[in-house]
Amino acid sequence: MARRVNSESRPANPARSGPVQSSLATHALAEQNVPRYTSYPTAPHFHRDVGPDTYGAWLAGMPEREPLSLYLHVPFCRDLCLYCGCHTKAIRQQAPLDAYAASLMAEVALVADRVGFRKISHLHWGGGTPSILNGRNLSDIVSCLDAAFDLGSLREHAIELDPRHLDRSLVRVLARLGVNRASLGVQDFSPHVQQAIGRLQPYDDVARAAGMLRDAGIQNLNFDLMYGLPQQTVEDVRRSAAQAVTLSPQRIALFGYAHVPWFKTHQRLIDAAALPGASERLIQAELHAHPLDGFRGDLRVGRQVFEVAAGCDVDQEECQQCDQGHDDERISQSRED
Repeated sequence: MARRVNSESRPANPARSGPVQSSLATHALAEQNVPRYTSYPTAPHFHRDVGPDTYGAWLAGMPEREPLSLYLHVPFCRDLCLYCGCHTKAIRQQAPLDAYAASLMAEVALVADRVGFRKISHLHWGGGTPSILNGRNLSDIVSCLDAAFDLGSLREHAIELDPRHLDRSLVRVLARLGVNRASLGVQDFSPHVQQAIGRLQPYDDVARAAGMLRDAGIQNLNFDLMYGLPQQTVEDVRRSAAQAVTLSPQRIALFGYAHVPWFKTHQRLIDAAALPGASERLIQAELHAHPLDGFRGDLRVGRQVFEVAAGCDVDQEECQQCDQGHDDERISQSRED
């Protein structure tokens, strides 16, 4: 889904004021909830009345000659990280995954029946952890897509991966299927932060995953980092950003943790008293950007969502966190491929 920004509701851009006013305005906005425009329609617009007829009408109304982008969601993980706001759940058995793969292929056929044999420009697997389906199911789904759509013009085939659950066999399958971009969830390299969020993942695990992907020819790597996490300090943020840069990803996306335990009940296991306040979060976000200045080439930088809504024309990638209207900050820096 594409991002839409409502220009009529944009707040003033603090970056365009003087330094003192800019600082005051930025910190004031940091204390407020703001609209999120990470996808369109946004998640709150989906409700029980949006059924197959409505969805079918949307598909039927798409311009006939326009290439399409496809997003395949796999809502399963081996373990559920405490910070996660995505639509996913932990699963250990293969049978439900096989059943979901079959349902996904049936959905591909239904969509293709509505839109016809169309060119696909971008294909993205998100989750959850899409690779949990296993190589056989991933191959079957791509074969199904290839029969239903024209993948000959595919510019980008991207997948989100958990570095802890990646081996050379799976990487070879991904390369054979034409994956040319992989997004690795890093979050923070500090052991005490990883312990607090229930995701133990040493730097060496990420380096090993990046090396395997590049050895297989998948050169375009994204790293996801987070700030505002429990027990996370400004020094943790600085060090994690610097360590991420040493692995030379093509893109780094920075997400602010959204604490919504009333919506994501597993977040109740996070000690709210260990979370940084809004002003501290802003300092962490700003500090995160400094080690990223070492990227070569064109840097695309989007500040917090309230600044994106305030007139940033940068094309941001989709945010994979839940889109429930709560405040969330994101910085994205990328190097041209």
